[in-house]
Amino acid sequence: MKSNRKTQIIILIILGINFALSTFFINNLRFIAKERDITSNYKDDFDHDFLKISGVSEKIHIDGNSAWAAFKSAGNCTGNGTYSEPYVIEDLVIDGGGSGRCIWIENSDVFFKVENCSVYNSYYGISLQYVKNAHLQNINCSSHTFDGISLFYSNSNTISGNTATDIDGYGILLSHSSDNKISDNILYSSIRLDGVNNNVSGNVMKKCGLQIYSGNTVNYYSQNIDTTNLVNGKPLYYYTNEIDLGSNNFTNAGQVILASCRSSFIEDLNLSCGETGITLINCNNNTIKRNTVNNNRNDGIYIFGGDNNTISENTVYYNNNNGFFLEYCDYNLFLENNVSYNTLHGYSCYRLENSIISGNNINHNKEYGINFIYCINNKITGNSLIENEKCFNEDLLSEGNLYENNECVNRAPTISGYNLLLLLSIISLVTIILSKKLKKT
Repeated sequence: MKSNRKTQIIILIILGINFALSTFFINNLRFIAKERDITSNYKDDFDHDFLKISGVSEKIHIDGNSAWAAFKSAGNCTGNGTYSEPYVIEDLVIDGGGSGRCIWIENSDVFFKVENCSVYNSYYGISLQYVKNAHLQNINCSSHTFDGISLFYSNSNTISGNTATDIDGYGILLSHSSDNKISDNILYSSIRLDGVNNNVSGNVMKKCGLQIYSGNTVNYYSQNIDTTNLVNGKPLYYYTNEIDLGSNNFTNAGQVILASCRSSFIEDLNLSCGETGITLINCNNNTIKRNTVNNNRNDGIYIFGGDNNTISENTVYYNNNNGFFLEYCDYNLFLENNVSYNTLHGYSCYRLENSIISGNNINHNKEYGINFIYCINNKITGNSLIENEKCFNEDLLSEGNLYENNECVNRAPTISGYNLLLLLSIISLVTIILSKKLKKT
């Protein structure tokens, strides 16, 4: 009799564990599904219908001005490489075969056009390196692992009227490239600028936006970016060296970029599903309040440099990197923001000093709630940090930071879906065996 009772108790315990783990597994699946929903905001299904009817062409690689003559003699282009008669590559469909570049042109300063082409299924659609005087127009770029159209050390080129879809990197990438014109493109992956004096206008960015490379802050001061650029149908606002900007300067904004602006107010905007919702570079005495900054491909709010800014009551959810990314900031206030469900950290801080993070809800971020690297003399008080991998992380170079009255509950370790299924199967099998043994006894 005692043996039967022990067996019954064991079975009940196993069934209880089984039920608890089943509930956990369901919740885990919900979390995974939620993450997939986030990434799905940045992808649109690739439609091959736009591809031209002509046969698929070979990849193209042209290296140097002299290579154009051989390319032309093979019947692959027309023109003479002059301003009035540029070389023209047109009406091609190029399947990249899953790697490399569909069209790769380098070390060229003759005049040429690539137009009315479709390039897809490669690492890069069209790549220019050390190139001047190119004109890329009416090109469909799709299904590329890295970038659709990329320029490296290439100046004085025009990229207009193109479409970029289903691209993992950037729709248009400029690296160390200046004095280029980017206009009237339709993009489902962002534009990234690294260089100066680029003219950006009339671009339609859907579920993406514009990023300026922050490794050299000079890039932020010399671009020509106007409000004809649309982020999810709303204007992109780019200002440098302005004072006292207000609501009239950000009407129905889709994205905001400020460099060396002060005493301005950014309030009550929805800056979601772009690249980075709000960017401040060396800006002082500004107020960012009650904005919704969700589901961006990069960070929700990025602040580099600048003092005495007040950032409060913003909702910063589901951004693909950090909720806030802060660098070289002093004497800033971060008050009562909701910063949750971001893919990396709630607050990611490098050299943040003498600032206050208070009264924030910093919950369910995938990694740390607050991550400090070389951060000094900050006050972190009265925040809720629930279900982050870790509430706080502080490196050895950080010092003098004061933590008071914060609610901290780290996320419990998770079991991967496959391992959990295996565990549940084993528990179920053991339960059946014990049940049969009980019947026999």
